[in-house]
Amino acid sequence: MWLNWVAVLTVALGLGSEVAAAGDVETTRAIGICSPKPNHDYSSENGISPVTSARGYFKLYEHRTVTGKPITTVLQQPAHGVLRLVTEADGKRFGEGRFVATNQLYVFLPDPDYVGKDSATILVDFAGVKVQVKYYFQATDVVSNDWMKDYCSKTGPFWKISSTLDLGNSTLLGWVRRAHAERV
Repeated sequence: MWLNWVAVLTVALGLGSEVAAAGDVETTRAIGICSPKPNHDYSSENGISPVTSARGYFKLYEHRTVTGKPITTVLQQPAHGVLRLVTEADGKRFGEGRFVATNQLYVFLPDPDYVGKDSATILVDFAGVKVQVKYYFQATDVVSNDWMKDYCSKTGPFWKISSTLDLGNSTLLGWVRRAHAERV
C-alpha cells in the first residue's frame, strides 16, 4: 500500500524517471513583516516599502548588498482592502517630501472600519536575485506608539521565513524520487 501511495504521488507530481542528485538545492527567499495600519484617515502610516524590506533581508540574513534597479510584483493582494503603488497623483499624502517613482512605495488601504488581520505578498527582483516580502497587517482604528508590543510581540517587526529545499535526499520529494527510481 505504501508503494502504491508513492506511485500515485510520483505520477501526480510528474516525476517520471528523473532523479534529483544530492545537493540539488532550490532557495526561496522570504521575509515576514509585522505591519499595523489604520483603517481610516489614510496617511503615511499606511505606507510600506518592499524594496527597503528586501534590501534589509539581504543585509541582515545574507550579509550582502544587492544593487540594480528593483522590479516589484504584487503576488497576493490583501483580502480586506487594497495594496497599491503610490503615484505622483497622491502628492505628499503617503510620504514625506517629493514623489520619487523609483522608490516603488506601496500603501495598504484597509476597508473602512475593518479591524483584524490581513496579509499581502510582494516579490522584489534585483536582476534575478529575488525575495518575497510577506506583509502581515493588523488593520486597526488606532495605531498606538506601542504598536510593537500591541501587535508584533510574538514575532518582532520582521523575521526570516526563507526555506532551502534539497531536491536530493533529505526531503519527502527526494525520497519519493529515490523510491520511484528503485522501483523502475
